[in-house]
Amino acid sequence: MTGICDCLVLKIDELSSSEDIETTLYILYDKMNHHFIIRGQRFNEEENCNPYSFNCEFAADLEVFIKFVLNNGNKIMYEMLNYQDLPKSNDDITFEYLDENNSPANQVIGFMPNTYSSKKVLTMLRMMRDVFNYY
Repeated sequence: MTGICDCLVLKIDELSSSEDIETTLYILYDKMNHHFIIRGQRFNEEENCNPYSFNCEFAADLEVFIKFVLNNGNKIMYEMLNYQDLPKSNDDITFEYLDENNSPANQVIGFMPNTYSSKKVLTMLRMMRDVFNYY
């Protein structure tokens, strides 16, 4: 990515039975390179796990990955965010960057915690792929 203006980012939080965040995923679409960018981290009571970073070409494959890393049965909270002025390089768009620069002002829409829905996630991923700015 180079010189991004506004960019949609899907944030998915997995909530434990005690309503603590267990996993956070940030997903964005790189229109120039035609792939999704995934930044995530799992949290546990002893210590936080290392953040991870992956790319994925197809929405359906990404949805399989998302379903795999989230605990089946936990509540899921979805937010569609708008980030302005993301770093120019994909390598600089880290989990830490997205998390530290997230604010209520970025929210386009949020959904109350609910069960995981493959259909809802696929719809949001496809929308992100098709609603964009050239940069």
